[in-house]
Amino acid sequence: MIIDWSIFKNKKFAFLGMGLTGLSTALALKKQGIQVVVWDDNEKERLQAAQKGLDVTPLTYQRLQTIDLLIVSPGIPLFYPKPHPIIELARSLNLSISGDLDLFYKLYNKATFIGITGT
Repeated sequence: MIIDWSIFKNKKFAFLGMGLTGLSTALALKKQGIQVVVWDDNEKERLQAAQKGLDVTPLTYQRLQTIDLLIVSPGIPLFYPKPHPIIELARSLNLSISGDLDLFYKLYNKATFIGITGT
């Protein structure tokens, strides 16, 4: 199956969280020429992202106004115990918030998926 990356062309993505999934997803989009900015509260993660060529930029109110979609890594609180401050900013701007699995689904929207969850 060929991936149709064109659905993301002319879109600007911001990533909150540069753990394994956030970093790999941001790099995959960047490799396809899609505009990506990233942030992580952890300086070590920011440094690693910068070393891989990603645009590490604080996700301020002004920056989020230029973004089409905020991708949030698993483990960053959306609701409980309280939303991450950047999530609250994004919501105040009515910015769409999503995750890496949602992007995967959009790229493979003609495929059948089976999900297994649990901890």
